Amino acid sequence: MEEEVRVLLMMVAMELQRPDADEEKRKRREAVMEK
Repeated sequence: MEEEVRVLLMMVAMELQRPDADEEKRKRREAVMEK
């Protein structure tokens, strides 16, 4: 489980570098928060 969370965090960090992925960033954050 921890490994999956690390991968999700890394993916979110990579998306944070994208300025045009605000909506996707929020959706991913909400999905991670639910888990």
